[in-house]
Amino acid sequence: MAYWRMVVVAGLLLLLIGCIHAYGASKDVLAYQQPLSQFYQFVHDADLEVEEWQIRIRDQRLLLFTSEEDFIHHINELELVNKGWSEEDFEVADTQWSASYTYVNEELPIVESVRFFVQPTSSINKESNHIITYQVNANDLVTEAELNKTVEKRIEELGLDNGDSYVQVRANEVQNDMNNNSIKTKAEDWLMQLQADKVEELVEDHLISFSAYQPDWDYRLVTGDKIMNVQMALRDVEGLGTRTTVTIGTPIITTEY
Repeated sequence: MAYWRMVVVAGLLLLLIGCIHAYGASKDVLAYQQPLSQFYQFVHDADLEVEEWQIRIRDQRLLLFTSEEDFIHHINELELVNKGWSEEDFEVADTQWSASYTYVNEELPIVESVRFFVQPTSSINKESNHIITYQVNANDLVTEAELNKTVEKRIEELGLDNGDSYVQVRANEVQNDMNNNSIKTKAEDWLMQLQADKVEELVEDHLISFSAYQPDWDYRLVTGDKIMNVQMALRDVEGLGTRTTVTIGTPIITTEY
């Protein structure tokens, strides 16, 4: 289990440093939309009970913020509070500036959050490393069209057209009896449904995890001599019968499971 936690931490580090490469992105289809659509179709075909959808867009850029006041002015120009966003955190220090906001949709079971982080990189040219992370979480009642509409709107408002995308779904499958081998077989079958080729695997008592490569998706990670852009994890949860928790993410899973 300690090894697997290291894998999760490594995945989160990849997220933070943005080691993602996009190839051949279509102007008509945003990078997150193709895997999201396939995930929706997959959970339907596999008859899974969705717990949560998650989409995360992360953009990093260099801006000429010359002072803390510039950062504050930049945030104020977005008028998030006036648009119904709640300020969760606002910190202006000597070495870094950050602000976090949350939006709870009153019509749909959707929660959105956005975090701005700025750290000066040079005292000579006043350039600052500016990271914007937008995330939306939704439950199974939200349709693909509703989720797309929400994310497309935020990408336009926040200027995240060139951001890196992370798509994830967490779901459950209820079975009367499943052993470790049957879980592995199920995971391999599901990778085939996603048209992804297995790259690596981790097998523990009640956990199967695969890293794989789906050639049709825009994003990919290069780790050593291997290319991957999807992770799938199945965990057995003991109780009445057996419940298998299924987590799938592209290009990586960004949460513990």
